[in-house]
Amino acid sequence: MAIVLAFSLTGITLKEFFPLRNLIRPMLFGISASYLVLGTLIILLAWLFTPEKELFWGFVIIAAAPAGTGVIPFAFILRGDVAFAVFGVLGSYLASFILIPVMLMVFAPGVSVSPEIIGRILVILLVIPMVASRFLLAKPIQKLVFYLRGKVVNLGFALVIYTVIGSNQDVFLTDPMLLLPVAAVTFFATFGISLAADWALKRWAKKLNGPKQISGMLLASLKNNGFAIAVSLTLLPPRGGIPPAVMGMMMVPYLMYLSFRYREKSGGS
Repeated sequence: MAIVLAFSLTGITLKEFFPLRNLIRPMLFGISASYLVLGTLIILLAWLFTPEKELFWGFVIIAAAPAGTGVIPFAFILRGDVAFAVFGVLGSYLASFILIPVMLMVFAPGVSVSPEIIGRILVILLVIPMVASRFLLAKPIQKLVFYLRGKVVNLGFALVIYTVIGSNQDVFLTDPMLLLPVAAVTFFATFGISLAADWALKRWAKKLNGPKQISGMLLASLKNNGFAIAVSLTLLPPRGGIPPAVMGMMMVPYLMYLSFRYREKSGGS
């Protein structure tokens, strides 16, 4: 994923970081979309539909996770605003240092994540790819990088989807009836929120152009599920890992749906 992100970030120039006040709006949007909108929805749906405490805790871990770094390469694939996506993800990660401990303390007492883990993820999945992307823009290899960029991003996502399917296939063989409410929550937290966010952004956020609206929709519908899986497997009982695993499986049809839907809107190019 770090390699995919590095190639995706080659579409951003350093001048987009300045003036620094221009970063505030997308960062605040990222925090609001990932936590106030998506996080609240996940916790509410989980509280209404999940029958067991451990399952609810698994959803709390998902809700507390920052925006998925997959927002960035998918913003590139769907012709969204990559810079807006980057700063939105960055804002959610910075906020996660405070919001993760608070959300776990309120909704999942006894479960905690150290700031060191959050910081490590931030460095590996944002800082290092951003630095690497500057080297990929070196003039001797720039044309080759631009030629390969789309292919690398698409291949990277194919590998991620394959990994998700392979690592979670046995989840569906354990207790199918238990998975129904979990699958319902993950469906509404991906497909449902995506449609709602798309409609709301077009109706009430007209100051955001089309590419920014696409990135905004992604920020409101994608969590860092890898982080949620790692934390749930480390800190929760076995059943607590089911919601992040099912969410990972839901990502496969959801990302395929997004790719089809937005490429159709852009003329299938």
